[in-house]
Amino acid sequence: MFDAAAYRDQLQQLLPPGPAWPRDEDAGLTLLLDAIAQEFGRLDARAERLHDEADPRTTLELLTDWERIVGLPDACAGSIAITVPERRSAIVQKLTSRGGQSIAYLTSLAASLGYAIAVEEFQPSRAGNARSGDRCQGIEDWAFAFRLDVLPPGSTPADPLNSPTLVDLVVNITYARAGTARAGDRVRSFGSSAIECVIRRAKPAHTAVIFAYPPADEPVFLFDFTLS
Repeated sequence: MFDAAAYRDQLQQLLPPGPAWPRDEDAGLTLLLDAIAQEFGRLDARAERLHDEADPRTTLELLTDWERIVGLPDACAGSIAITVPERRSAIVQKLTSRGGQSIAYLTSLAASLGYAIAVEEFQPSRAGNARSGDRCQGIEDWAFAFRLDVLPPGSTPADPLNSPTLVDLVVNITYARAGTARAGDRVRSFGSSAIECVIRRAKPAHTAVIFAYPPADEPVFLFDFTLS
């Protein structure tokens, strides 16, 4: 990359010889060439910067444009990335993600949002393969259904180093209250719109997903040994 001084030197070398074309530092021609060289140096630096902006791993000025191209912030999860390195990482993840429809892919997708999940597939009941105690499930409906358990806070995500803590995740819990609830409303409803939106968008189109939020295990007996 050339700076302004290098450009001024090049311009002076292009001048014809003779006293009409002075090279002195305080000469008017030198000051004119210096002003032109400053602009050439600025353009050179901007052109060099374009190489960094063309790479999402080093972009800064075009960071917003890169996010627009890859569809960030995500319509489901919102904007999780805050810092510039996190935003760059989210762009690269979007560009390099190959997708998938397996349980392993859905698990890794949930882990990228900070959720630990467990997936249970259902098998339709058929004569010859059902045993005593098995659930009686229809052939057509349950053949393409699966349940996704969003594990409670404290569970370990698939990738804990690159995921937010589960304690900070948003699982909205709404209780029915006197004066606001109506007949037919649930006493308590809960769920996470982020994980449900992402999984519904990524799941196979012919399948139906059932979300479940198992509660955290609580001790049967609680002893307080701090009391004297």
